[in-house]
Amino acid sequence: NEKVRKEQADVKLRNEEKLKLKMKEYADKMATKTTRLVDEYTKKEKEMIKNLNSQMKKVAIETKQKILAKKEKYKEKLFSMKNKFALYKIEQMKERAHLKATTAMEIM
Repeated sequence: NEKVRKEQADVKLRNEEKLKLKMKEYADKMATKTTRLVDEYTKKEKEMIKNLNSQMKKVAIETKQKILAKKEKYKEKLFSMKNKFALYKIEQMKERAHLKATTAMEIM
């Protein structure tokens, strides 16, 4: 009877030891898996941020190019307007000079 109780206690103790060992193995396995998943998601997050930054840079460059193109276009328009105004002024000066010369010739 005593021997049977002792044997049952030993079996129970061994089963508890096995259960503890299995639980520890499972906990280690879950910790490893969790760590791997966290690393994986961190890597994906960094890639997404990198891609987002890259896309933002592309948009910024495209916007800058559009602005520069518009600036150049308006610069050309302004230059053209200045040239037209200068030509208009020259024409006016020629007309005045011609008028003055004609008037001077008439007076003589």
